[in-house]
Amino acid sequence: MENNPVVVQKNEIIMATGNSIIKIPESWIKKRDEILIEVKNLASIENSKDFENGEILLKKVGNISDELETERKKLVQPYQKKLKDFKTITDGEREELETEKKNIKDKLVEYDNKVEAKRRAEEEEKARKLAEIEAERLRVEKEKNDKLVAIEAERVKAEKEADSEKLKELEIERLRTELESKEKEICPFDEIIIEQEKPKIQSVSRLMSSVRIVPQFRIVNPAIVPIEYQSPDAKIINKALNNGIRNIPGIEIWEEKKIQAR
Repeated sequence: MENNPVVVQKNEIIMATGNSIIKIPESWIKKRDEILIEVKNLASIENSKDFENGEILLKKVGNISDELETERKKLVQPYQKKLKDFKTITDGEREELETEKKNIKDKLVEYDNKVEAKRRAEEEEKARKLAEIEAERLRVEKEKNDKLVAIEAERVKAEKEADSEKLKELEIERLRTELESKEKEICPFDEIIIEQEKPKIQSVSRLMSSVRIVPQFRIVNPAIVPIEYQSPDAKIINKALNNGIRNIPGIEIWEEKKIQAR
C-alpha cells in the first residue's frame, strides 16, 4: 500500500496521493487556527451573553469545517465519476464469471444437501431399529413377569392346600418360563452392532471450499416491520441477522448454506 506523506510548509498542508497533489488553501488554515483560538477562550458559559457567544462560535466552527468539506467534494467529484464508469466496465466484464460462480455454488450446495439428507435418513433408520429392539425387549420382559406373577399366585394357593404335586408342576412351569424368556431375550450385542454400523454415505471431502449457514430473509408484511428495519434497508437487516437476531416482525427469516472459496 502506498504511503500518503503529508508536508506542512509555510502554513500550507500538501498531501501527495499517488500522481496527484492536494493542497489545502493557506486562507482556510488561517481561519481554522483563528477560530480554534476563539474556542479556547470560551472556557465556560456562565450567563446569557456567554451563551450567545457560544452559539455564534458554534456556527463559525461549523461553517469553516464545512468549507473544506465542500472543497473536498468538488475535488473528488470528477474522480468519483471515473471510478463509477470504471466499475461499470469491470462489472460488465466480470458478469459472466460471477454468474458461473453462482451456478457452481448452487450445484455444490445441491449436492451437499443430498449428502446431508442421506446421512439424516441413515441416522433415522438406525434410531428406528434401536427403538424396535428396545420395544421387543420390554415386551419379552413383561410377558415373562406376567407369567411368573401368575405362577407365584398358583404356588401360594397350592401351599395353602398342601398340594405337593401342584407345587412341583408350578416349579417346573417357573423354570420353563425362565428358560423360554432367555431364549427369546434380545442379543445384547444387537444394539452395539447397530451403533457401530458404518454409514454408507460418506461425508463430502472439502479441499478448497467451506460451508457455513447464512441467514436469509424476505419481507412478508412491511406494515408490521419495526421502524429501525424500515426502508427496508437490507444492510441494517443483514447486520441484525449477523448479530444473532432471528425474529423480526413482518420479515421471514431462514438459513441457507453458502459455499465459500478458501
